Amino acid sequence: GKSVNRIEVNSPNTRLRFEKTDEGWYLQEPFRRKADSSRVQILLATLTIPKGAVYSPTEIDLAEAGLSPEKASLRLNSEIFRFGIKEMNGDRRYLQTGDRITLAADIVYPLFSRGAAGFVDTTLIPAGTTGIETPAYRLDKSDDQWTSPGMSNQDAEARVAEWLAVRAQDFLTWPLTNAAMTENARRTEVRLETSSSATIVFTFLQLPELVLVHPQESSYAMVITPE
Repeated sequence: GKSVNRIEVNSPNTRLRFEKTDEGWYLQEPFRRKADSSRVQILLATLTIPKGAVYSPTEIDLAEAGLSPEKASLRLNSEIFRFGIKEMNGDRRYLQTGDRITLAADIVYPLFSRGAAGFVDTTLIPAGTTGIETPAYRLDKSDDQWTSPGMSNQDAEARVAEWLAVRAQDFLTWPLTNAAMTENARRTEVRLETSSSATIVFTFLQLPELVLVHPQESSYAMVITPE
C-alpha cells in the first residue's frame, strides 16, 4: 500500500491536519509546528490495531455505538476511521472503517482530548540551539560547553538545564482570539541562535497564572505554567 503522508483528526473540539515533509511530520492546522513522531506513529497504528469481531452497519445500532454521529474521526490519506463509544464492560472502543465495524483497543482516541498539544513537539528550546540571550544574561555554547560572562561554568550549565527542561502545556493560535488577555502582560524578548545560524525571537508574555511564549512569525503561542 501507498505510505500515509497526510493525516486529519476531527473531534468535537479539535481539528488537526498533519503532513509528512522531507523533514518529517508537521502539524499544519490549526498552526504549523513539528509533530512528535512517536504520537504520529500511534495514529498510523490505527491501520494495524488488533480488531475483534467484524460487524456490518446493519448488525449494530450506530447511534448506540456512538458512531452516528461519531465521537471523532481520523483520516489517513483517504481512508476514514470513525470512533464510537467504549463497550459497556471492557476497554475496547467501536471503530468503523467503510462498512466494517470492530471493537478495537482504545489506544488512539484518548490522545484526541489534548488537541494539538498531544501531538506536537512541546520543547521550548529546539535541538541545535547554541545561544540564549535574555535581557539579564547571555549563554553561549562552543565545544559542547555553555558559558556566560560573569557566571561560573557550573551556573551557566545549570541555567541552560532549566531552559532545556521547559515544556509547553498547551498551545493557543496566534493572534489570540482574546487579545484583552495580554493587555497588561509584562513582555520580554529572548533570542535564540541555532547551529544553522538562524535567530529565533521569543516574546514572553507574563500573565498572573501563566506565561505565553510567542515565537516571532509563528501562528501559535506556547502556554507555560511556571513551576
